[in-house]
Amino acid sequence: QPWPIVGARLTTALGLLAVLAVMRRAPLPTDRVGISLIGATGLFEVAANCGYLSASTHGQLAVAAVLVSMYPISTVVLARLVLDERMTRLQVAGVVGAIAAAGLITRG
Repeated sequence: QPWPIVGARLTTALGLLAVLAVMRRAPLPTDRVGISLIGATGLFEVAANCGYLSASTHGQLAVAAVLVSMYPISTVVLARLVLDERMTRLQVAGVVGAIAAAGLITRG
């Protein structure tokens, strides 16, 4: 049941947004693309937490822990795709190595 996670994320996110809006006295964003991206990020985060919760209650926690620990890869890939940053050879090697390791771990 994802509802406790959804409720916790909504109250935390909305509370933080309200505090920041009051502190900065800035108008809330009205850009549809920005709001859509924020919503999609929240949905993915809730889905990831639900997956981790499911793995911890139904087994396969070791696999889930390894996959969760790979979240920095998404930052590097998004920086490449969104900001057009170049990845160094060391970063490429790290991403490839982490994905290969995760595949080997999940395979057993």
